[in-house]
Amino acid sequence: MSRHHRVASGTRIFGTPGGGLEGAPDWAANAEVAEQGRRGELATGAILDEIASRKPGPTVIHDVMLHARANIDHILISGTHVWLIDAKVYAPGNLWTLGGQTRRGRSQFPYPDKETMERAIASVEKTLRSSPAENWLVLALLTIWPSRGTVRALHFRPRGCDYVIARRAITRKLGRIAHAPAEETVEQAVLRRFLDQQVAENAHRQAAAPANSTSSITSMFGGDQ
Repeated sequence: MSRHHRVASGTRIFGTPGGGLEGAPDWAANAEVAEQGRRGELATGAILDEIASRKPGPTVIHDVMLHARANIDHILISGTHVWLIDAKVYAPGNLWTLGGQTRRGRSQFPYPDKETMERAIASVEKTLRSSPAENWLVLALLTIWPSRGTVRALHFRPRGCDYVIARRAITRKLGRIAHAPAEETVEQAVLRRFLDQQVAENAHRQAAAPANSTSSITSMFGGDQ
């Protein structure tokens, strides 16, 4: 018999999408930039919440602080796979990467070249290595919402992660990777490390209602591409 155990049935959603972007964080140029980023987090979060509300569904954690000055927008735990998901809103243009440097059109676009996702993966892997969890895999995904128009990618290679662009593709990708309820030891290791201890200890009783309907939130970005 397998040593892996699925978590108990019930919705497994923790945290609030976009919580770390309320107001204007230090990194944001202004409140408008922060709000645009928050819209992307809300849109990705709404899709994840809808998937997690299905039974049996995966575990979803929003707005997770990895350390003092770094957070990940969403964590999705499906089976023994842990997905670290970053949500971005990009202006229209053609994204491409050459020699580890990304451009949008002819202009430098350094944000996808940062080590953010690699460091996030390393942080979660360290947690899982020191836990009873087995056969786990940590992966990363960048969800890109066009602020308007169309974002295209040709030879685009964001550092440390896969990527998906626009509502239809994001919904399809998240639906594919969220294929099973979280494996219990993997879920507990992540919750105990990255959530408040009291919340983690009572995780089997925690159940958050899904947020507003997915269509009402993702419609902020207009038509698909």
